[in-house]
This record gives sequence, structure tokens and C-alpha cells, in this order.
Amino acid sequence: MEDGGGAEESNRNSPRSSIALSMLRGQEAEFDLVATYYTAFLHRPGDAAGIQGYVNALLQGALRQEDVIAAIVGSQEYFNKL
Repeated sequence: MEDGGGAEESNRNSPRSSIALSMLRGQEAEFDLVATYYTAFLHRPGDAAGIQGYVNALLQGALRQEDVIAAIVGSQEYFNKL
């Protein structure tokens, strides 16, 4: 007997799934945003490890977006490009 995907749909809408999906989307969004900062300010793609370090700090609340921007534009690499 086919359930029409009801059980699967129910699992997707459970609080645990919603939280996990929200976290994943949040992490992806933060990663994309930090990658954009590298491109905008340093005129190059960011390295995955550097971006992920900022993303982890953002998600833990240790940094804010403006802190990330300040770190990038305060870097020696940024000043070398001026």
C-alpha cells in the first residue's frame, strides 16, 4: 500500500528536520556571503578553509558580519591591493 509520501513529508516537516534544514541553509548563506566579501574586497575567490573559519565564528556568535568585513579590509593583502 502506497502512502503517497505522507511519512516522508511528515519527517521533512518535523521540528528536528526544520532545525537541521535551517542550520544548513544558514551555513550555506553565510558561506556564500563571506565568499562574496573575498571577491568584492580582495578581488579573488576565498580559500575554503578561510571562508569556513569565518562562517564557524559567525554561526557561533563570535563574530558579526561587520567583523568579517573589518578583518578582510584590515588585512595586509587588502592594503597591498590599494
